[in-house]
Amino acid sequence: MNKIIILALCLLFFCSKISAHEVKYNYDNNRATMYNALNLTNEQTKIREEILNKNAKILDEKYAKLKKESCKLLALKKGNVCNSEILEQKKVIKNIKKDISKLLSEEDKEFKKCLTNEQKTKYKTIQKLQKHDLKKEINREKIYKANPQMEEFAKPQISTCKRQKTSY
Repeated sequence: MNKIIILALCLLFFCSKISAHEVKYNYDNNRATMYNALNLTNEQTKIREEILNKNAKILDEKYAKLKKESCKLLALKKGNVCNSEILEQKKVIKNIKKDISKLLSEEDKEFKKCLTNEQKTKYKTIQKLQKHDLKKEINREKIYKANPQMEEFAKPQISTCKRQKTSY
């Protein structure tokens, strides 16, 4: 669950122009929603917060390093550099992603230890739903990236006209 949320936020953070404050707000909002859905006790919430805070600095460093190395890869691709250097940079990025996913899976395992069987099943369904939503969002972004002139379907439009009150 935590892994999916963080990956989704990273995708949004790297691929779009969202401020860090908005990302933090969305992450906190998702966390609160998960806590409510699982009906966590105060002890469980405290344990979860401790688990998250324990690796927060390490994850922040890893994400900063990932962003730096990704920018370096983009620079290598834009410049006329041989493929071996690009492949080497891709390996570095892949290793950083592995480290991040390993840390997140360890956090996830620790969190699952404090959950009851009911909460574990709810947690799994929440993870599946979030993974499904993430895939839908990625596919939607691909469609609109391929055809930028295409307007979003059912996009809410703000009307500038004021409705007149009519009496019958």
